[in-house]
This record gives sequence, structure tokens and C-alpha cells, in this order.
Amino acid sequence: MSQWWAGIPAAEAAVLCGGNTHTVRWQAGELIAVDHDDPKGDAGCAGETVPCLELLRVWSRRREDPHVLTLASRGATDPLNIDVDLLRFGSGPRRQTEEQALRLLATGGRLPDRLQATTAAIWARRLRTGHAGLQAARPQLEAALYGRVLRTLRGWLGEPRLAIELTMIEPTEERRVVRTAEGVKVSLPFDWLPDVWMRGLAVTLGRLCVAAETTDGSNWTVRTLGPDLAEVTQLTIATR
Repeated sequence: MSQWWAGIPAAEAAVLCGGNTHTVRWQAGELIAVDHDDPKGDAGCAGETVPCLELLRVWSRRREDPHVLTLASRGATDPLNIDVDLLRFGSGPRRQTEEQALRLLATGGRLPDRLQATTAAIWARRLRTGHAGLQAARPQLEAALYGRVLRTLRGWLGEPRLAIELTMIEPTEERRVVRTAEGVKVSLPFDWLPDVWMRGLAVTLGRLCVAAETTDGSNWTVRTLGPDLAEVTQLTIATR
């Protein structure tokens, strides 16, 4: 499926802009300022900030930042309960980047979820096709995958202290989830994040989903495991 966003519903957030409440909307993989028909014309005078358009600019800069995935919530049991205005950031570009990412992730509505999905899709594609920044980004991508797999398995199996050993594999390699004496050994590609976790399919019909494919974003073929981790079963489901 070339349109990675197919099947992901639009999301909106309210922004106080110029004394009015405006709307920014994520739809079909892009963020738009609904109340600004001419963004260039609405940019304002020199030194003047237009909140809607500033949000779009920051989104454009940060959506490719893998740090977004390590800062963001890892699911319902890991809410990002922060007041960014109360945080104190140091100086330097790294701190500025972190502040911008946190402000986006603290935005209302479902925009933080859509930002995560966008970032994950970008890096999944780069892992498949190659990119100059992969070596620097890989530790953060592995950490993002590890954290979400760990929370998913702990919740699904009802083992809050479960330990896992995760290997981030290529999309074409065999996906494995195996019990060991120490916990669970997992082999999954980064694609699991945008294809499965970001779409709410990690646990499907009480089973762990290790792979999901679709042609239209609504009808899915998923490969799943039961709690005994013994046998992969393929299911066909409709999410609409």
C-alpha cells in the first residue's frame, strides 16, 4: 500500500490564533491550517507569530525526528502528562529540538498519535530504501520499538515484570516471539510500529499481532499468536 496513511482517521486540534479559536487538521498524512486559505499571505508582519502557521512549521521540522518516538507515549498505560510551559530547557539546538517535539506531543486532540504515525512511517521507509541518517537514528528507532513491544507484551500476557530481548530485524526476515527461561525473545522489524502498533492492531481479538497487511486501510490480513506463543494464525478482519 503506497499511501501509508490509508485507513487512519483525520484528527483535529484547536489553536488560539489572533484572538480566535482556529483548527489544525491532520488528514491523509498532512497537517493543514483549516482557517488559513493563504498561508503565505497570512504569515503576518516581520516578528509577528501566527500560532497556526508556527505549529505547521514546527510539525514540518520535527516529523522526521526519531526523537519524537522516544519522547512520545507508549500507549494507554503510559500517558504523556506534562505541562510543557512549566519545563525548563537549557540552551543549544538539541534542547530546542526536544522542546519543539514535546510541545507537539502535548497538543490536544489526536495530533500526537498522528505525529508518531507520521514519524514511524518516514523511518520505516528509510530503513527499506536507505538514508544518510540511519546510523545515527537506529538506536532511537530500536528504543522506540522495544518500549512499545515491551508494554504490549506485559499487558497482553498479564506479566508486569516481564523481561524481553528484542532484535530489530529486516522486514523480509522471519518474525519470532519465543519464551525463554529469562522472559520472551522477540524478533520484529521496525515496520511493526507503523503497520501494527500505530493502528491499534497490536492485540487483535485477544491475540498478539506480529504482522498486518492491507490494500485499502480497512480490510486487513493479520498474522497472530496466542498467549502460548506456539503457532501463528492468519486472520482477516475489517476495521470499518
